[in-house]
Amino acid sequence: FPELKVQFFNRAWGGDGMTSSPAGSLDTRLARDVFPLAPTVIVAMFGMNDGGARPFDAKVFEAYQQGIEHLVRAVQNELPATRLTLLEPSPFDAVTRPPGIDSGDNVMLVRQGEYLRAFAVRNGLVTADLNAPVVAALVEAARIDPVGAQDMIPDRVHPEVGAHLIMAAALLRAWNFPRTVSRLGIDLATQQF
Repeated sequence: FPELKVQFFNRAWGGDGMTSSPAGSLDTRLARDVFPLAPTVIVAMFGMNDGGARPFDAKVFEAYQQGIEHLVRAVQNELPATRLTLLEPSPFDAVTRPPGIDSGDNVMLVRQGEYLRAFAVRNGLVTADLNAPVVAALVEAARIDPVGAQDMIPDRVHPEVGAHLIMAAALLRAWNFPRTVSRLGIDLATQQF
């Protein structure tokens, strides 16, 4: 899409969560890091640091829900024309290595995604599922190459390039981008493009 003039600003901080972050409260981060840029599109993903990768906990889940609802209200109040997309959390890899006592699972992240999807429908927002497509790819990769499949999310939490491409495709689908974004033809006889 060379005709689109796009600037990307990553305003995430390692360890960000709805209720805690090394960079300050959610309101502080929005006021300092996001709102001054006056973005036309905001894409937000929270979850892993909000109780993900551990068994379901109702209190933690409720804090996550309240945080998401606060985020949406804050963006809508400050930047009402901005398109907001909520990303369903990427997975904890419980596929290529079975969960252990201390390693957690993907249940909380899936529940967060289900909540986001329902919340988005009720509030006219867009969501993109970054969990299910990556889990499906992990399952298929583990079927083909159980050891190599672990490279998609080496530490079970932070995805590598292959998983990022799957998630990017999920976001483009959520935004209804065309399936074909470029086409290349090669004339074998002349070896010309």
